[in-house]
Amino acid sequence: MPIPVGSRCCADAECVGFTGMEADLMERIRGLITSAREYLGQMTSSQKLLMGSIGVIAAMTLFLVAQYSGRTEMVDLFPTGDAATQQSTLTALQSSGIPAEVKDGKVVVPASYRSLAVSQLAEAGELPNDTTLLFANLLDRQGFYYSKQQNEQMYVIALQNELARVLRGFGNIRDATVLLDVPEPRGLGRSVRMPTASATVFTNSGRAIDQGEVDAIAELIAGAKAGLTVENIRVIDGSVGRQRRPTSPDQVFSASYLEQTAATEAKLQRKLSELLGYIRGVTIAVTAQVDVTKISKQSTKYLPNKDGSVSIASRIRSDSTTQGGGSTSAQPGVRSNAQGSILSSGGGGGGSTLEKAEDETEFQIGMGSETTTKQDPRGMPTLLAASVNIPRSYIVEQLKAAAAEGEEITPTDAEIEARFAIEQAKIEDSIKPHLQIASEIPGEPPTPGMVVVHLIPVDVPLPAMGGAQAGLLGSLAGGPGGIVGSGLIEKGLLAVLAVGAMGMMLMMVRKATKPAELPSAEELSGVPPTLPTVNDMVGEADESEAAMTGIEIGDDEVRARKLVEQVIEMVGSNPESAAGLLGRWVSDEQ
Repeated sequence: MPIPVGSRCCADAECVGFTGMEADLMERIRGLITSAREYLGQMTSSQKLLMGSIGVIAAMTLFLVAQYSGRTEMVDLFPTGDAATQQSTLTALQSSGIPAEVKDGKVVVPASYRSLAVSQLAEAGELPNDTTLLFANLLDRQGFYYSKQQNEQMYVIALQNELARVLRGFGNIRDATVLLDVPEPRGLGRSVRMPTASATVFTNSGRAIDQGEVDAIAELIAGAKAGLTVENIRVIDGSVGRQRRPTSPDQVFSASYLEQTAATEAKLQRKLSELLGYIRGVTIAVTAQVDVTKISKQSTKYLPNKDGSVSIASRIRSDSTTQGGGSTSAQPGVRSNAQGSILSSGGGGGGSTLEKAEDETEFQIGMGSETTTKQDPRGMPTLLAASVNIPRSYIVEQLKAAAAEGEEITPTDAEIEARFAIEQAKIEDSIKPHLQIASEIPGEPPTPGMVVVHLIPVDVPLPAMGGAQAGLLGSLAGGPGGIVGSGLIEKGLLAVLAVGAMGMMLMMVRKATKPAELPSAEELSGVPPTLPTVNDMVGEADESEAAMTGIEIGDDEVRARKLVEQVIEMVGSNPESAAGLLGRWVSDEQ
């Protein structure tokens, strides 16, 4: 049976307090354990061994399921790509906080992070030149039962949706829509229409997108479709209702010039400010002109014979002709001429011989060449100029510091000009080495930049030297090193506000956790509270001349009231005796 709240159930020599529901649950668990122990006791050894084997197999199965189900599926981000591209992609993804790794020479990411990874790479400008590799999976929906026009239309629609999904992954873009106009190829002799595209984006903050985001969107869309150029893409900023044009390649050089010039000027000004930081109140202005023209040179040198050039006989032709004369005549003398021919033995003999020879050989010459290609990104400054303004107070300080100890002097204008000429030469000598312009001709010395140093009639006030001059409160409250100058008041006020907010929070928590005062049982039942007894006199009642109306009672009535009070008191203190007394009274009355 359920155990009431507040009771205790004792078992196994231990007493543990449970509520009724907990006790019921414990009883059921105890019954299951008892039943299992009873059934296990009735099993044989082979049955127990079988049950243990089944338990081990079930545990191993659950372990394998947990291992395979907890493993994240990794997908290839780029099916192809060289090692440099894969490494730069891996670095960009890891810097964005996306878990990526290289597996079998390919960058892989979790399947759930693929869209985010593509969006981050597109926003950072780290996508490959051929971004159609990212959308290769769109061809899986096409089938042989669709016509060519249907397949192309399905591919364009899927590509639009995929591009919009990638754009939504940009950090500042809330929603995006991409539309592609890809004309069909026509026959010969007709004009070819180039594909166009438009993208409408909405930002999270409602502000206009910057030019860098416009260029990233245009580059992503242009790389996803063959023949689509950045000039034919329009980006619509739906948050402010404006049309934005991406930066064309011709405008990149002007932007690069401004960026390179600003970076050069900022770097040089920061260096000169550190160099002249000992001069209080000095102002420095730097002007630079930078050559951002990229130069590509290619030279070809032909090598001489046997040093890279060869000649090989490719065709050889040789002709030879030989022709002889007639038989010889009879010889004079004593020898017999019986063997001689009568026909040919005429007068004197003679003959002719013709010989002709022709030799022709054709050679194939292979000219060896050496080609050298030089890429010069330039970016070097062609003009450097710096203007330095020295306040007059600095020269006055130098003159006073050079005076004898304890001597108070007031420098004249001539003395100030003379001292400034010395300081001017020192400043120019210290600045000129940092304004060197390299010559384009090798071997020539660099060209020095322009330096102009002026004296301005401005006196910079001296900082407070300490509490000896301004006093304790002045040194604490004023001056660059005081509380006001160092910003301690703002920090102290912030700390006080933080402590006050923490204290108010603790007070609210204390009030919220304080138990509410509930009425007591006497108050709920309607019993009036006991009034406190005061021994001291609170006050005096006013006397009244009117007489109070009195009621005369007899002795019997007084006795009866006393008897009633005693009975009531007896009932409260000893109910049994009071009951017996009342019983005797009732019996006496009867």
